[in-house]
Amino acid sequence: TTPKSSRPTLSSILAKSREEIKSKGEQNRNAISMDQSTKLVPSTTELDLSRPRNSESSESLQQQSPFYQPASTSIFDAFPIPGAAEERSPNAYDKDAYDQYMDVLNDVVSNNKFTKENTKKPLTEEFKAPVLEWLRRDEKTIDCNLPMLENVVGGRIQNFDKEQRHTFRKELASQKDALMAHTGMDCDQIDAACRALIALAGQCAKHARSLPMEIGWRKLKEAGYALDSNSLSACLYASSAFSFASDRYRSTGLR
Repeated sequence: TTPKSSRPTLSSILAKSREEIKSKGEQNRNAISMDQSTKLVPSTTELDLSRPRNSESSESLQQQSPFYQPASTSIFDAFPIPGAAEERSPNAYDKDAYDQYMDVLNDVVSNNKFTKENTKKPLTEEFKAPVLEWLRRDEKTIDCNLPMLENVVGGRIQNFDKEQRHTFRKELASQKDALMAHTGMDCDQIDAACRALIALAGQCAKHARSLPMEIGWRKLKEAGYALDSNSLSACLYASSAFSFASDRYRSTGLR
């Protein structure tokens, strides 16, 4: 039998139990703490490394920046070709003729005689806007329907009789009305535009430049403008070299 002195007493058993319970409690707390800390850091499988967090808000902020530019849809958008030809309408006027026409026109419309800046009634920006838009248009706005004029240019009529003259005036009036209806310009604006074209003809005659009148003559016809003898003489003189200016006009004269 075990001597009494070597047997564990009740107090020693309880003390040992308390130590074991305390030790297990500390182990459990440590395990819980480690589990929680690992959950705070997501694994690489949970992270989308190809896209930062809050990407939508980041993109929104980028778009609000004054330096933001959307992604290019073509390499030519990002790196445009220097001197690349500007795309033009298939119905556009001859480019050389139009470029020269614009050179002369810009001088005409910036002149005080056109703007009337030194008069009591200078042209307002509201008045000039549709006039300049039509003058600078690089293709026809409406079809030109002047059969009597075409007959004269084509040599089918040599001199107008009274009835033909009346018919021609009606055709001019109808052409002018058609342009006003299409552009919204009034009679005064059409007249101002045609005065600029007559001034352009005078500049072309003065400097022996016929090519701009290819455009000027077409626009005068499009506007149904009735030329007086002096204006007609300036236009004919300025356009006297049409047959040498472009292959398209060698057989058509003042078309």
